Amino acid sequence: MNKALMLLGLLGHLLCWYCDLLLTKTPSGHFRGEDLKDSAQMAAIFAGMPPEFPLRSALLGVAAMTAELFAYLGLARWMGTFSAPAAAVMYVSTILFFMPGVAHHVICGVVEWLYLRLDRTEEGQVLVLELFKKTSVTMIVCYLGMFAVCLALFFAVVTGRTDLPRWAAAFTELPIFLALTPLRPVGQGNLAGAIMFFSLLLLM
Repeated sequence: MNKALMLLGLLGHLLCWYCDLLLTKTPSGHFRGEDLKDSAQMAAIFAGMPPEFPLRSALLGVAAMTAELFAYLGLARWMGTFSAPAAAVMYVSTILFFMPGVAHHVICGVVEWLYLRLDRTEEGQVLVLELFKKTSVTMIVCYLGMFAVCLALFFAVVTGRTDLPRWAAAFTELPIFLALTPLRPVGQGNLAGAIMFFSLLLLM
């Protein structure tokens, strides 16, 4: 397992988590997906939000996810020395995870920027909600790819197919993500990924 790539994955997920904060932490509150359906609530939450924040998130997110891509490909290559089927799943799923994932992240930034530039009006809310819905396939494919990668890695470790101890499966992304779910933190997936890569650095 390449230690430099694990470090790259850790830094990439932390940077992507910062991008999530730029999109969701506003001067007036905390934006969640369900707020898209309430025009008044959405306008209140985004009051005082600088338009450059979502653009910064979109651009930095591309860099962050590129770094993560190399780390996950490194994990798939490492898996290939133990299980060819698991490695194949991880390779294919990583591409499904990141190619649409970068597009989804940029779309999220652009949608939020458009809403702010349209002065947080009800018409603006309808427009960005329509754009988000019509491009949601990027989000769906991204999350399916992420789930497949996490599942393949978890089962390979927990069944003893790798050189990691079986208990290390608890420190892969899937169980960490599930453990964080009750807390509903911003950027839950990125926090789970960062914890996983940090754990892998310690276990190497």
